[in-house]
Amino acid sequence: MQGSTDTVLTITETADSLAQYALVIGEIVKAVVHMFSSNEKGVK
Repeated sequence: MQGSTDTVLTITETADSLAQYALVIGEIVKAVVHMFSSNEKGVK
């Protein structure tokens, strides 16, 4: 029974890591989009 508990914990940790990566990537994408949208306004 110990093996299945370890597996569940590993899956939970992996999901947490992926969620953190998704948040960071989302912030980077927002920053890049904001950078380009502010550049567009400056060009016009």
